[in-house]
Amino acid sequence: SLLLGGKPDEAVAALRKLADQPNARLGDVVALASVYGALGRTADAEAAYREGVKRFPKDPTAYLRLGSSLAVHRDYAGALGVLQQGLAIAPLPMDGSTAPEAARPVVRASQP
Repeated sequence: SLLLGGKPDEAVAALRKLADQPNARLGDVVALASVYGALGRTADAEAAYREGVKRFPKDPTAYLRLGSSLAVHRDYAGALGVLQQGLAIAPLPMDGSTAPEAARPVVRASQP
């Protein structure tokens, strides 16, 4: 990796080029934002996460990433708003429940 190899500017340039492609995926934009974050370029990271929301407005993961970034930087009101937007478009499970399976407690036969 260019970042681990001590070439952060080249890493950013390569990921920016990838994220700017017309067929880019959200993961490409997230990777760019993550590198910005690792380099301490928080404003650039937030801008990239916002770009992800703008380019992929139907993907709740984009909102989760931006909301998480805002929360880390103590913009709790902004984070809450973005996360609520993401939850509003998140698909519900097919069984009609309102919580994802991973959020439910697991009860095993060996538990009292």
